[in-house]
Amino acid sequence: MSFADENLRFVCREVLRRIPFTTSVILHGSRATGEVKCEDNRDYDVFVVLKTPLFPFYVKRMKGIEAEARKRGFKLDISILPTFRLKYGRGDLSAYFIRATGVTVWGRDCLRNCDLGHIWETIDRSWIQYCIYVMRRLMWGYDPSTGRFDVDGILKALTVCCRLIVLFVTGEYVVKPEDMLRIIKPYRVSNRLVFGSEALDLLEETIEGRSWNESSIFFSVRDIAINTYISLIRILFGIEDEDLRALTSKYLRATRRRAFIENLIYASSLFTTRREVIPRFNPFGPSVFDKFNMATAWFLMSLREDGSIDSESIHETYKLLSDCVNLPLSKDNVKFWLTLRDVIRRYYHYARTGFQFSHCIYTAFSSIIGSSSRKRRKPKAVKHYHLQSGISLYEKDDQEWRMPRLKLPTPNKH
Repeated sequence: MSFADENLRFVCREVLRRIPFTTSVILHGSRATGEVKCEDNRDYDVFVVLKTPLFPFYVKRMKGIEAEARKRGFKLDISILPTFRLKYGRGDLSAYFIRATGVTVWGRDCLRNCDLGHIWETIDRSWIQYCIYVMRRLMWGYDPSTGRFDVDGILKALTVCCRLIVLFVTGEYVVKPEDMLRIIKPYRVSNRLVFGSEALDLLEETIEGRSWNESSIFFSVRDIAINTYISLIRILFGIEDEDLRALTSKYLRATRRRAFIENLIYASSLFTTRREVIPRFNPFGPSVFDKFNMATAWFLMSLREDGSIDSESIHETYKLLSDCVNLPLSKDNVKFWLTLRDVIRRYYHYARTGFQFSHCIYTAFSSIIGSSSRKRRKPKAVKHYHLQSGISLYEKDDQEWRMPRLKLPTPNKH
């Protein structure tokens, strides 16, 4: 290893010492893309590529490396990436991002030759996962117990949300906000955006240096992130309900058909790593991954601009998580909000892992079945992507199709 970063050298040494079957160590995130200078940021996001399907047995060791990193004064987030996920990663937006933005700092450069297809092939639930990433960043942008806001974190969440919108519309992963606005400008001028115009307008205003009240910008970005999330659900599953409770129910039913393997991986990873068993856990029920997704949306919706917590929204969050985590109910809304935030932070990783690997299993079977079928029939021309309603991304202009806006609850409704 010839790079000068002592923290990365430490990570590689510990990974090779503790985790067998390691073929590569990949740096990703803002440090890898050059969005931040190394001396200004102490966060490291790393993928460890393993040539084994027995990844749950090494999660605990991985957490031990993260703990050692905290003692050294930097934050480390390690994720395991089995080689079969890169081989069968079509439809996985995270795998696409790893290839597009990751930098191999040790081992074989497995990113260069992996074939994940075009970005349009990834438009499915993995886009929802990326949107949840935006909302999870927002969870730490405001603390209702102190009333303090993290403006830098809020603006980063806005930037990531706009990056998702630009990627959805143009198929390009863009790092700098100025470049995002330049690339998306023709779509904004011709009014061809399916969703996200408010997010781009807000990003443009922040770049121009407009002064913002901390509370105002947080709740504006919060509403934008939730509406982007709801828009993706409506596009992918054709759910048109404006009521969030009805949309939640239909969304969980729509994703249930693949939930069994996801739930099994979640439960096994949880038991292997934390020795936890959920008494009410039902592997045949709705996807744990999607429950965490909807719980995150309800969780952010529970925040009111006057600093109080909406009891109805926080109760919906609890209902969604109570079957996935051993979670006691509390009467103090603010303390309960902080508890739920910590629960989402600690457990979402296991739910996301279940989704990602079950997706690869289905993709692998589809590839095997599809390759044998293609040998027997003539291939047909396929458009990049079609909405469930039958409208192509390239046919929106003629149809003037628009996504209805979600009606967010306001304090005076409760």
